[in-house]
Amino acid sequence: MKTSLRIKSESHKIGNESFAILERLGSNFKVEVINDHTFHLIWNVSEDSEFFNENHDHHCSIVFNTMLAAINITSLGLFSWHDGTEIGPIYVRGDSVNEPSKIITLSANHQQEYEKLRELTENDIHDALILFGALSPEKEHIIVVEYLKGIMHLSMSYYDINFHREAFGNFYRVIEHIVTNRILGKRKLKNELVEIQQAFRDLGADETLISEFKNVYVKRSSQIMHAQIKPEPVSFDEAVIAKTFCDLLLHKFYRKIAEKWRKEKSDA
Repeated sequence: MKTSLRIKSESHKIGNESFAILERLGSNFKVEVINDHTFHLIWNVSEDSEFFNENHDHHCSIVFNTMLAAINITSLGLFSWHDGTEIGPIYVRGDSVNEPSKIITLSANHQQEYEKLRELTENDIHDALILFGALSPEKEHIIVVEYLKGIMHLSMSYYDINFHREAFGNFYRVIEHIVTNRILGKRKLKNELVEIQQAFRDLGADETLISEFKNVYVKRSSQIMHAQIKPEPVSFDEAVIAKTFCDLLLHKFYRKIAEKWRKEKSDA
């Protein structure tokens, strides 16, 4: 059974060469490139597979969501669902007595712009496959779900309303959860900024980058989690910066898990 998901890219140019590694590795994932910013991600399930059952749609949702998250993380880009995330206010104009009623959908072009579109590389997809393998065993899929909420919020708008603040919060919550629960094994951080920066340091992040996380923390403290001062708009770029730190943390953390699993398998 073949199931596909149409994915759009706001950050990268894509081509068939980006996904050539899937064929070489014999992956269950296939890709059909539609144009330089849209592609179909395809998952084939044979009739003798354990996933070929009444829960197939549920399995598809988990598989596609996990792979979509993995591509976003390893590419440091913005890939989202092509269909089903656009929303807009619907009004009825006219009173149906003196003039015919007409349904009007208000829409605006909110296509987010990166300063420069990068090429999606084979290495991005190779790393995404590794990350997919490390993310898939997550039993409750909390990380992937919260992360993809951020992707959805970053990708959609409601006419003149954007969701950048919500996206920033989603990505920060993932960072906070991974550092607190997975890396430090704590229930609560005592000095949040210092401890999160140290977690990045322990994972091998660049010291200059670590120091820049303070700006994310300040924005989080003043505008995202609290509203005691005058609310200021959260820009697309600020939400993307929070996503970038989240991507780096997830990539480094789950890559270590994947490498540990590989070593254990080779030593067995």
